[in-house]
Amino acid sequence: MYRFMLNNSLAATSALIRNDHIYAADGKECNIHVFDLCGNYSSKICVTRAYDRLRFNEGDCGYTALGCGCGNRVYYTDANLNELGYTQLSTDCLRFGTIGALTDISAVNLSEGRSIVAAFEKAVYLFDTDGNPIREICRADGCETITDFIAFGEEKYAIGTRSNGASVVTVSDNGQKQSIVVDGKLSLRMLFASGANVFGLFGHSYIYNRILPIYSNGSTLRRLDF
Repeated sequence: MYRFMLNNSLAATSALIRNDHIYAADGKECNIHVFDLCGNYSSKICVTRAYDRLRFNEGDCGYTALGCGCGNRVYYTDANLNELGYTQLSTDCLRFGTIGALTDISAVNLSEGRSIVAAFEKAVYLFDTDGNPIREICRADGCETITDFIAFGEEKYAIGTRSNGASVVTVSDNGQKQSIVVDGKLSLRMLFASGANVFGLFGHSYIYNRILPIYSNGSTLRRLDF
């Protein structure tokens, strides 16, 4: 488990581990906060806009992110977090009913090639890099709301859902699904993958941030311990 706290007293809404450092964003300020793995503040990187769902993409050595209040746009940066452009996701032609608001995005390399995975409140879709939908990946059950989604290989994904006040993380590995209920003292803020491992960014009492391992190389989900 990794612990850190932003020095602006805001909650981290995005975090990832890269080069033995934690990179975190709060979705409100145009900065990326950098910490060592012990949670000690290292530096601050000024960026073009306030980012959310910031993820590093090994395939192109850059990042993708959502922009605060920027609708269905997926932003791209280089490895130094310089913004390069964006893709506008086209959802008008989706014929599967109301899908709700965009909640999560990431870039992946799957059998369809370089693609974008976009999670909406009621369904998850694969898009091409021009923003055109390719296929549906999964759909929320009943009164569930999809809050988080990350694909970490062919037929491998982790999804966060919320229903009746409870948050659940489910990992699907080639059709084999395992779920865990998030402890009520924790707030799931983001899922991210590193190889075959899945991690979650959680909040505790708002300002206290935790990165916890959830799934590793086919093993069962671990107990979430804050």
